[in-house]
Amino acid sequence: MRLEVSYEPRTIFNERIKKNHDTILHLDDFLIYSQGNEETFSQLTSENIAEAEALVLTTEGMSRLNSHVFEKIPDYIKILSNRFEFIYINNPPNILLKSLEILENIEYKEPFHYRNIGENQIKNLAESFDDEIIGQKIAKRSILRSLVKMQWRKKTKKPLVLMFYGKPGIGKTETAKFLAKKLYGGIFVREQMSMASNENSMGYYKSTKHTEASFSKALMNRTSNLILLDEFALAHPLIQTAFFQLFDEGIYTDSNYTVDMRNSIIICTSNLLSVEEMHQQMDGALLSRFDAFIPFKPFTSAEKELIIKKILEDLKKEVRVNCKMKCIRK
Repeated sequence: MRLEVSYEPRTIFNERIKKNHDTILHLDDFLIYSQGNEETFSQLTSENIAEAEALVLTTEGMSRLNSHVFEKIPDYIKILSNRFEFIYINNPPNILLKSLEILENIEYKEPFHYRNIGENQIKNLAESFDDEIIGQKIAKRSILRSLVKMQWRKKTKKPLVLMFYGKPGIGKTETAKFLAKKLYGGIFVREQMSMASNENSMGYYKSTKHTEASFSKALMNRTSNLILLDEFALAHPLIQTAFFQLFDEGIYTDSNYTVDMRNSIIICTSNLLSVEEMHQQMDGALLSRFDAFIPFKPFTSAEKELIIKKILEDLKKEVRVNCKMKCIRK
């Protein structure tokens, strides 16, 4: 039997397993149906599974299990070792990782890491910046300069941490989306931090229960290395403290997982109008972890006209596409 433990996004894990195996079974299904009874578990795993090539246990599957079941999983794996040649465990929480230590011959796969952005990506970004984002010359210049500096970081895991600030509706979030589009195909992790303004949100960012949704799970299963934290200054101060290590060392930790965030780009936004205002609302030690504070200025009259023209052009394109689709259907 080959037991592999990996830490990688679920989509990448699924693609890798499907390439090697035509049929798989999910270990959590057996564990739930057997209700922790080893004899029942043995019966279940010996019935109607002759065609399966591999057994898997994923983050979602583990979220369905009670904590006490994790202590028994090594025993269940021993039972399965005569039936399955391949068993895969993807993104196990700390409690399960600890219980697996009694097993021998575990293959711990190298954790998945995103590569640092390349020179060509920054060049392509610079060439199309003005076409997609109107105005904000100072902000664009600061962003490009920060990305170039990020390339120089060779021996550190520290992510690039930027603060976009200024009045609402002047392009902060739109610029973050544009960066995600050019660097990661439009995919990014987005959290609305204004919703984390009370202690009830603490469990999501400082997770203690492996069964619940958490920020660490979202980061582990991300398919992009750009993180957008909207209205970061409005998050509860205790929740903000969860980001110290991430901003400083590129590691996000809670009671269940430790996520390596090297080479990531973390963009925080705020409607505050100055860095001085941020110091009044946020911990100065946390603010010192930011690589750049990038102001977004109100649009000039000429820029507003360009924005209106761009919106109209986009609407015209959408109407033309819809008309073509209707004609094709007819």
